[in-house]
Amino acid sequence: MYNAGLKDEYLEKFDKNTEEYERLFYLFDDVLDDYETKLDTDACQFDMDQANGLFVNIEGDSKLLNTYANDLLNYTVWCRKKNYTSTNIYSEFCFYYNGTQKNEYIAIENGRGIGRPKGFLEHIFRDASQYECVLNKDVCNFTKTEILGLYTLLNRPSISSLDVIHGQLKAYTQWCLSRHLVTDNQNHFNEVTRDMFIDCINIARQEKSVLSSETINDFIKEIPNPCDAFLILAMFEGICGKHFSELLNLKLSDFDMDNKTVKLCSGRTISVSSQLIDLATDSAHEMVYFSFGKQLEISFQEADDTIIKNFPNSFEDTSDAQKSRRVYGRFNRIMDYLGVKGLRSNDITISGKIDFINRRCKELGMTGHEYLFSDHLEEVNKQYGGKLVRSTFEKAYGKYLPQ
Repeated sequence: MYNAGLKDEYLEKFDKNTEEYERLFYLFDDVLDDYETKLDTDACQFDMDQANGLFVNIEGDSKLLNTYANDLLNYTVWCRKKNYTSTNIYSEFCFYYNGTQKNEYIAIENGRGIGRPKGFLEHIFRDASQYECVLNKDVCNFTKTEILGLYTLLNRPSISSLDVIHGQLKAYTQWCLSRHLVTDNQNHFNEVTRDMFIDCINIARQEKSVLSSETINDFIKEIPNPCDAFLILAMFEGICGKHFSELLNLKLSDFDMDNKTVKLCSGRTISVSSQLIDLATDSAHEMVYFSFGKQLEISFQEADDTIIKNFPNSFEDTSDAQKSRRVYGRFNRIMDYLGVKGLRSNDITISGKIDFINRRCKELGMTGHEYLFSDHLEEVNKQYGGKLVRSTFEKAYGKYLPQ
């Protein structure tokens, strides 16, 4: 084993009687040893070309390669903390079943300039690859039953997240059809409807992703920056928009303090709480921001009317999609700070809808079912934008509403 002292120290973190220990020992002692010895370099110090050379020579499917990449990512993170290396390139590696075909599709889609978060398609294909390896077929050749089996294994807590994944895999399969890559020449994703997702979601995870107003208020009390607290409460109360545009373009002058409303860049005018107005005021006047990740304070050059300010040295001429990634990254850092795992911005918005409906049901003396199938539902559509699908929402979240 190359650099045995270092790797033995790392392996001491793991129980010798577990499969994880056995896999790591095999990785270090068998898979890596000859290659590291040849390069006279520990894997934690590999550059991109050296790491590429390693994975090219490993025999195994995409599931195994992704497992090894993740193992080396964690090992290198540990080495960085020990000051044995200053880089970590393993987060860049992602292996797919039928990788050449999928990489071609990814390149074409990325070239179209459609605003997607970085690594969006890659993440979907990586998740699908494990089930593809089990069935030994590309996802474009999945039957309806196999598609629903994949969605169940993905362990998602909401219908919305599966709907997004479904749309991307359906488009990919259509592309494969146009190139005669689908065995039976059919796109079976067309046979799967949104209502079918209800049997695929992870109810236990969903329960953790549906938050009460009390939990949101607990979050706000713990968050040190007014603008970050504003971000969470604004999502809960219905402010978001495509690429977070409603949040990014929001100014203090957009608020009507007396009537407790705000006019958004999308053209909507919605009601807001006094608490949100107070946070908006504090955010607009905020001059110093506490950075969670770097544990330091960042000073803004001057106070202005903007609620979600750009950090100093940020590029102003970036696309909406690039700006949205900043909000997405900030949201994830807030969740890390709070110690909350796996929560998405959409979970906050859905929780807000549930809370809104519950409050209106109490005021109107209605059950959740009665409210959803009445004209009052338009209140939710106005407050949160879009159009809520009654039956789908009730199937997914009816148990959180008054009976």
